[in-house]
Amino acid sequence: MWEIAGGIGTLLGLWFVGLGASLTRRHLRWKARLLSVEGQVEGTGTARNRHGQEFIFPEIGYRTPDGRKHRYASGLQLYRMSATWAEGSRIELLYDPTMPHMAYEPDRLNTYAIGARLLLAAGSIELLASAAMIASAWF
Repeated sequence: MWEIAGGIGTLLGLWFVGLGASLTRRHLRWKARLLSVEGQVEGTGTARNRHGQEFIFPEIGYRTPDGRKHRYASGLQLYRMSATWAEGSRIELLYDPTMPHMAYEPDRLNTYAIGARLLLAAGSIELLASAAMIASAWF
């Protein structure tokens, strides 16, 4: 019985590790493609969260090397503006040259990889638990 559970756990663990590794590799390839550009805070937008609270978010303008101007609405939900996001402030952005209208804030970029790392960790833990189950059934 423990051998079957250990075998299923091993397969599940391998699947999690494989998926996490694939997502991590994809994220790193995508991140390597991004180019740096300096943007400038041009204003703010307002929206409401799901609880009905109004928040503001910075709108940042930037130009790609070919001279095209783009505008990026930050995903930050601010309830009051800080000096970092004051109008006219310069902000470093990263953008994908294949989709220049999409920009990303460098310090928030690593949050995209958290899911992949969690899958890797969960898969590794599952593999260790499965190995322990199999070993305890054999010895």
